[in-house]
Amino acid sequence: MARLSYTHGFDLIFKLLLLGLLFTLFVYTGDFVTYHREDLKPYGITGDWVDLLAVLSSLLLAAGVVYILRRTPLPLVPAFLYVRWSLRTPIRWAEVHQIAFLFVPSQDGTWHTLQHLRKLPQDQRRDALFKLAATLR
Repeated sequence: MARLSYTHGFDLIFKLLLLGLLFTLFVYTGDFVTYHREDLKPYGITGDWVDLLAVLSSLLLAAGVVYILRRTPLPLVPAFLYVRWSLRTPIRWAEVHQIAFLFVPSQDGTWHTLQHLRKLPQDQRRDALFKLAATLR
């Protein structure tokens, strides 16, 4: 059974939104191809071939969306929000890529919760976060 793995609430929200987007694109593309079933007849695409075309076009579109998302900074958004709002640590968007690996679960499913940062004064949290990131790299 597939399991949705997430490290914090912002990561869960991001992944659920992404799954919802992919599901919507999958359904919409399939419906679009099926709706234009009559338009495909002159090309010799009828019956089960229309259904196959709908599934293949949906999968291709979903793969394209995943590829684009992996090449953009969007996966950094949950880490940025977690550090800024949950840990209440001042950080700039340009610095997120240096610490984002701290919020990705390891192969055994563990991750660094960084709850000890909350016990530090706010002016020391940023330095402690980057020091930990440098140590673990």
